Parts: sequence; structure tokens; C-alpha cells
Amino acid sequence: PVAAPVQWTLAFLGLCSGLSRWRHAGAPAGADQAVARLVLPSLAAGLLLAMLLREGMGTQLLTALTQVPLWAWPLAVAGLWGSYGLRAERLRREWGTWGRNHRPEARMPSLSDSVDLFLTHNAALLLLPMRAGEAGYPWLLHRRFGIPVTESVRSLVWLRLQDALVLALLGLLGLAPGPAWLRLAGVAVLVLVLWGLLPRLSRQLGQWWPRWQALQGTLVAHRGDLIGWGLCVGNWLLKLAVLGGVLALLAGLPVWQGWSGAVAGELAAALPIQAPAGLGSYEAAIWAAGQWVGATVPPAALAGAALAVHTLSLVTALLTPLIYRALLWVQSRRAPAAGPSSAGP
Repeated sequence: PVAAPVQWTLAFLGLCSGLSRWRHAGAPAGADQAVARLVLPSLAAGLLLAMLLREGMGTQLLTALTQVPLWAWPLAVAGLWGSYGLRAERLRREWGTWGRNHRPEARMPSLSDSVDLFLTHNAALLLLPMRAGEAGYPWLLHRRFGIPVTESVRSLVWLRLQDALVLALLGLLGLAPGPAWLRLAGVAVLVLVLWGLLPRLSRQLGQWWPRWQALQGTLVAHRGDLIGWGLCVGNWLLKLAVLGGVLALLAGLPVWQGWSGAVAGELAAALPIQAPAGLGSYEAAIWAAGQWVGATVPPAALAGAALAVHTLSLVTALLTPLIYRALLWVQSRRAPAAGPSSAGP
């Protein structure tokens, strides 16, 4: 059953290669490789989806969708919006603290600005391949608030490191072998060890390598507050609870297996080289996680449910910026024009 998708994909690859050589015969060396880095992830994602969804996915998915109660969909969207709010507050605190330390007289992003910044940046990440949308974060901050690109790049690196650490710990909690209580205890011990050990290792590394001390002073400065970590953990817990719950409803999985699958999908979405929006790799990761945790549903049903969850996440992420901008526009139209105040007698 896989032969047809593979043959069509290989034929399409050959056609694209031939057209590329014909149209760009005089192109400089390396041009084909640059195009391939953009095109091949999308083609590989399409092949992955064709292989995962080849056995009657449509009928199974429609049946599963009819079994999900209607109230679950607006509740899921509200949960995703809540995770967006936590990330926006995280950005507001990030730049509010930096502004008080470096530019106390300048205007820093408010919560409304931070919501708009996050939604725009998140949409760019989904639409552009190979995480090229990351460049939108420093560009928007510099364009709107005059923040130096070097500072915004440091902020982006820190936020991604924070996300990676939290998501890795949640991945151990959801995907490590062993009973649930043992995984929870292991992650708790690991958090305590990292909390006590990392600062000491960092200080020791700074004594051995002066450049690390300088990097620590710029990257970690003003970013060690517990509230920022709490916002990061809360965002991931809420997002994974929503996506894992919907996945469990669609595929007929136990809740913890749905949550584990959602963790695997988000881990795959962090890969540096992939198709736009992680299409293909996200579904493949959830399918593989289902096999790992012993899900008893048919592979096609699990892959179809993963595609539906991914679609929910993508549609919400892409429509929310438009809805938010429309609300801001309506609010600005309704606000009374500020005119000169009349002087009293």
C-alpha cells in the first residue's frame, strides 16, 4: 500500500530536479542545495503523511470527530488562548525588567503589545520553513520599540533554552519507561538536582573560561525569577493538557497516553529542519509515541487523530492574530477622539 505514495513522491522529486537544472543551468554553485534545504523537508513531510494515513483514515477520523462533544472544541480553543496569554505575560516581564535596568525612560511592551508580538511571531514560525520565522522576533522588537537586535537575540536564546528544558523534563515524565509514580519522582529529583547543581557548575565554568562569565552576565542577567519559570511551566502544562485531551478523545486513548502523544508532537515541532508548521513530523512523532506507550488503537486512527489535533493547533494559531487585530481595530474605532479640553471660566 505504500508503493503508490513512494512512487509518486519520487516522480515528483525527479520532475522538480529536472526543471531546476533546466531553468537554472547558469546558477552559481550551491544554488540547488539552497533550494533543496527548503523544498525537501516539505516533500518528506508529504511522504510521511501519505505513509501514515494510507488506510482509510478519512472514515475513521470522521467517526471520531462525531464522538467528540461539541463543548470540547470551544473549551480547547479557550485553553490554547490561555497558553498564549501566559507566554505574552512572560514576554512582558522579560522586557519590562530589561527596560527598568537599561532604559527606564523608554516605553517597553505592554501586555497588549506582548500578546500581539507573540501571536505574530508564532504565526511566522508556522508559515516559514526550518524555523525561519524566529527572525521575526528581533525584527519586531527593533522596529516597534527600538530594542537592539543583540539584546532581542539573547532574549530569544534564553526563552528557547527555557522552553527546551521544561519540555525535555515533561518529555521524560510522559515518555520515560516505568510506572507513573516513578517517572514523577525521577523528574522531581532531577529538577532539585538541576536547581542546586547548575548555579555551582556555572560559577565554576566562569572561573575556568572567562568568556562564559561574560555570556552569563548578558544572557542570564535579570532572568532568574521564579515567576518567569512558572509562566513557562504553566504555558506548557496548559497547552499539553488541551492537545493531549483532544487527542485522547479523538483516538479513544487513556488520558495519560494522549498527553504523552502531545508531548512527543511538541518535541518534534522543536526540530530545527522540518516542513512549514511541522507538517508530517508532528504526526509521525505522535504515532511513534503511541507505539512506545502501548496504545491499542489502529495506527491509521492514531495518525488521523494526530492530524486533527495538529490542525486544531494550527488553525487557532493562525486565526487568533487576525481576530486579535480585528478586536484592536474595533476598539480604536469606538474610542472617542481625544480633543482639546475646554477651559472653564
